[in-house]
Formats: sequence, structure tokens, C-alpha cells
Amino acid sequence: MNTKVLIVVAAVLALGLLWLMTQGQMARGPKPGPGPDMMMGMGQEEAVAGAQGGLNRLAFVDPATGERFTVEVGPATHGVGVLPDGSKAYATSFGAEEIAVVDLTQRRVAKTIPIGAKSHHVEISPDGRWAYVTAANDTVAVIDTRTDALAASIPVKPAPMYTVFSPDGRFAYVTSMKAGVVSVIDVAAQRVVSEIPVGQGPDHAALTPDGRLLYVTNRNEGTVSVVDTGQGSAIATIPVGKGPHGVAVVERGGQLLVFVGNRGETTISVIDVATQQVIETWDLGVSPEHLTPSPDRKTLYIGSIPAKKLFVYDVERGEIVNAIDVEGEIHQIVVVPPRRQARGEPEQGMGMGMPMPMATEEVEYELVEVDGGSYRNIDAPTLWRMLQQKDFLLINVHIPYAGELPETDLFIPYNAIEENLDQLPQDKDAKIVVYCRSGPMSAQAAETLVKLGYTNVWNLKQGMREWKEAGFPLLSKPKE
Repeated sequence: MNTKVLIVVAAVLALGLLWLMTQGQMARGPKPGPGPDMMMGMGQEEAVAGAQGGLNRLAFVDPATGERFTVEVGPATHGVGVLPDGSKAYATSFGAEEIAVVDLTQRRVAKTIPIGAKSHHVEISPDGRWAYVTAANDTVAVIDTRTDALAASIPVKPAPMYTVFSPDGRFAYVTSMKAGVVSVIDVAAQRVVSEIPVGQGPDHAALTPDGRLLYVTNRNEGTVSVVDTGQGSAIATIPVGKGPHGVAVVERGGQLLVFVGNRGETTISVIDVATQQVIETWDLGVSPEHLTPSPDRKTLYIGSIPAKKLFVYDVERGEIVNAIDVEGEIHQIVVVPPRRQARGEPEQGMGMGMPMPMATEEVEYELVEVDGGSYRNIDAPTLWRMLQQKDFLLINVHIPYAGELPETDLFIPYNAIEENLDQLPQDKDAKIVVYCRSGPMSAQAAETLVKLGYTNVWNLKQGMREWKEAGFPLLSKPKE
């Protein structure tokens, strides 16, 4: 018999104490700029982080008000990436052979990770598991964000510049300026599987939302290469302005557009994805550096070194709506998601007129009673939230192999659980989550685990099928 249970985990004292501590700190010292959570409470959907090389820091900016705070990181900071849950940022450095890990809750560098070379840009995989860093030793340094350690160094062609992940997280595309190619990395295998010739001096790159078209700026020839990722080849070359650098895919009135910042002049070229033609060129007035779209692709954030400003461009209106003085050059730009939205956390007020934090967090599951005890059925969104602060063993029990979820720990056939006890935790209270393709195999595996005495068993009720339909990343190749 299945019983729907709703667990409400009270957190009044812990969150209340955090709120009071924050208030006390603000009363004793200068009023800080807004953190990501603070900005969300001020009505913004996102904050923006920018790498400021000349000042050796990261700047976190509210694009509506211009309020900000900064964190000092490595020398000649150039790249920045932020986890999907908004908890940590990673900063690259032209001046040191290490990556800085920034705790966004504490607003400080929590750790540095040696990678053996100076670094350029950083990109975070869609599931938040990996940080890919383009390094001066012609590799991509792969950082495991769970351990904040160097997991691999993937050799690529000379002068790797920029990385873009496919929406499903299966592949990473890395431009190599000196070689004139884009290297395609199989993320599960952590190796280059193909190389795609483009133009001279490929620099930045951006994908369409479906992952089908990759736009690559060729800085040394003033063009943009259009790569069909399915075919694995360039299908068009589009002339733009001088020294194209940053590139972003945005949307205006349902129409996909590609904005290209021409670093060798002060213009931005606009390409229509439907026709692969430049339909507009407008003058920013200063040289554009990096271009980053908002998640809904309706706002474009533009950095400029000579202007020392972050420009906020309304794509629908076709105009700059804010120009924020950031007191220094600004290189790679990323959007900072609010932690409470990514993790399903309650709002946390941190001063500036913010309300007292909500006191509870809800987790919904279906309790399934079986011989020996019970296990919990959950849906895909619930498991996604659990993965953002993973504290369990995740087991794929489907046979034959039909794909896998990110961060899967073990592969044990549903009908061979008892034969693989040596792989399972000795602690019978350990938290275990099982899944298969559509549910029946994992349900049987969960029942077996309960019969073996495990008391904290969870099951993804509709398996990888629901996971994929919900839009979450699904890997399709077995781990080596």
C-alpha cells in the first residue's frame, strides 16, 4: 500500500540565527554590496559576475541597480564560472598556475587548485559536476566541483581559448586559436573525439538552445563560422566586423539572433540564425569584450575594457538600458543563479530591508511499504534538487545499459543486488537512491535493498524516461 507523505523539515533556529548574525555584522561594519541572494530579494532574476584582470578580482553586480561586491582572487583574473546552484565560483588567472574557488556564501576564496599552467576561461557543465578550464599548456583542466580537485587534463590543439557545453552535457566544444579548429570532447570519456576546422584565430563560441548550431568568432579574419554539431562540420562563414571576440545567442520576438562583439572596432554585428546573414550592425561607442545572455535570452550583458563598464542591453527594445561603472576592465561574464532557487531552499533575508527567512523546506515523496520495511518514491525534479547537495549513493540498476544520470556512483543490475553486497555500504542506514529506465527494475531493486535491511532507500519512480522528459541532462555512454 502506497502512502503519500510530506516531510516538512523545520529550520527556524538555524536560519533565524544566520539572519541575526548577518544583521549584527552589518550593524558593526560597512554595509556590504548585494550578494546573489540579496539581489534576488530585490526583485532581480539574476546577478552578474565579471572577471576583472587589472584589479585581480571578481565583481558581482546587480544589473538593475549597479550595486555590487567584489572578491579578490588570483593575479590577472580573466575567467569566471558559477555553479548552477549558485554556491561557488571558479576564477582563472593569467598570472598564476592555479584556480581560485570562491565560496559565494562567505564571499571569499575558500581554496586554490593547482593545474600546472596559467589559465584563460572557465565553463561549468550543465549539471554543475565539472569546471572546464582552458590552460596555457594546451590542455583543458577538468575540475571536479564535488571535491574541488584536478580530475583530468585533456590535451587539445594549441592555444585553447573558450569552452561551450552542449545542453545535455554530453559534449564540450573547445576553440583553439593557433590551430583553427574546434575540439569536441566526450565529457563522460574525458577525451577529444573529433576536431572541426573553422576560420583563422577562433576565439569565443556560443550554441543555439537546441545545441544544433555552434557560432565561432574567428578573430584573425573578421568572420564567424557556423558549425552544424550533428554533421560535425562548418556549414557557413559569415563576414562581420574587425576582430570579432565575444558572441551570444539571444531572442527577439521569437527570433533567434547571434550578437557578435567586434573587438577591433566599437561595433556589434547581429546575425539572423534563420538566414545566417548579418541583418544589423550597431555602434556601442567603445570596444566590446565579452557578451553573455540572460537565461531567457532577452537581456545581453556586455563588458568593455576601455569603458570599464558593464552594459545591460534590452534585446526586445534594442537599446542599452544601463551602463554600470565597475571601476576596472571586465572580461568573462556569467550569470549568477540564486542559491535558494537552484537548491529549492527557502528565501534567506540578508539585510537591506529583507524579510525574516522562511522557516521550512518541503520534500515530497511517496512511501512504499514492502516486506521488511519501506522505501521512498520520488520524481525527477525532487532528485535534481537532491543532487545539488548530494549526500547519497546513486545506483543505476537498469540492464542492458540505456544511459545514466549525472553523478551516478555504481552500476549494479536490479536482479543482482545480493551478489554485489561488497559494493554496497556496510552501514544499513546509509542513504541510497536507485533508478532504471522507466521504473520497474529500480522498484524491484529498492525492495531487495529493504529486505537486506537498508532503511534509507529512495527510488526514482519513473526513471530516466521522466528525467529526460523533465529536461534534465542524461548521459548516453557508459563510463570507462
